[in-house]
Amino acid sequence: MKRTILLLLSIVSVLSLASCDGKTKEDYKNEKMQLEARIKEELKKKLELDEESIRKAKDQELLLQKWDYNTRTDEMTDKKIYWASCESKNIEYLEFPYEGGTKLTLTIRNMKGKNEIYVTVNKGQLQTYDKYASIRLDDGKATSYTLIGSDDGDSKFAFIYAGNSLISKIKKASVIKIQLPFYGNGKRTFTFEPGILEWNH
Repeated sequence: MKRTILLLLSIVSVLSLASCDGKTKEDYKNEKMQLEARIKEELKKKLELDEESIRKAKDQELLLQKWDYNTRTDEMTDKKIYWASCESKNIEYLEFPYEGGTKLTLTIRNMKGKNEIYVTVNKGQLQTYDKYASIRLDDGKATSYTLIGSDDGDSKFAFIYAGNSLISKIKKASVIKIQLPFYGNGKRTFTFEPGILEWNH
């Protein structure tokens, strides 16, 4: 931007000196055209850099929203445990003492040959007792699924009682919306756009 301003000042200087150094108007006209061309080139480069920055930011955002796959071997059974996780696109802002933004992570796990779906939050407390998760896939109708708390009582964690039927639908969905009840913060909705789920377990 500073460079562009300097070029503009140069044009002004060229015009102001037109009658002082013996150059013809044609000379100054040519110089003015050259400076204008340089300014246009500078602006073009800046615009290209801005567009590249926007593209990289979008690519990074899409990368963060993709399914993240992990595998681990259970040391006691030698059987594989598989995970596929993705993070919500949006952030929900809860009341004190959970300031700073809450994101939801959706995880599909296969352990001991059984598929499970669960969600976790980085902040806040999920309500699970006699509660439901409302899930909408693409433009379809929202469906309610029973929430089940963890065995250790961790309020940042909740199973979604659905199994393979929901997983099959998630595999085909482009947009996933999950609404969950929070203690002291009502129901909050989280949106996912993770792309195709590769899940054959």
